[in-house]
Amino acid sequence: MKGGNRHWELVLSGRLPKQGEGAQYSSSLVFNLAHRWNKAAEIYLEHAGEMTCVKYEEFVRDKEKYIVKVANDLKLPSCIPISDYVDIQYQQKGESNTDWLEFFGRDNLCTIENICAGSMGEFGYSQKAICMT
Repeated sequence: MKGGNRHWELVLSGRLPKQGEGAQYSSSLVFNLAHRWNKAAEIYLEHAGEMTCVKYEEFVRDKEKYIVKVANDLKLPSCIPISDYVDIQYQQKGESNTDWLEFFGRDNLCTIENICAGSMGEFGYSQKAICMT
């Protein structure tokens, strides 16, 4: 971040996107990024007829088929076979069986879910029972 632009600093501080007049900013990265996800979800839901939603978890289920589907949705040709490229590991593989509670911790997971709950269901995501109490 030192050598680049200040956009990430604004994102992490909660100042991008703007929260509106008198908005409270938080020092919590989780709080700020949850609000950013929520804002992006709201924008998509308001303009879903003009956008294509691309979800990572759908992509990894069948990469080539999903790329062809997205290309078709965008009315782009998908004429070059990509099967030789979809499973090239460009960076270190992460853990795919992550326990969200263990990864985020109860407070952070509940912060995310409380902020994002309204839009989560629209994208097929469910809240964890631990945060619904």
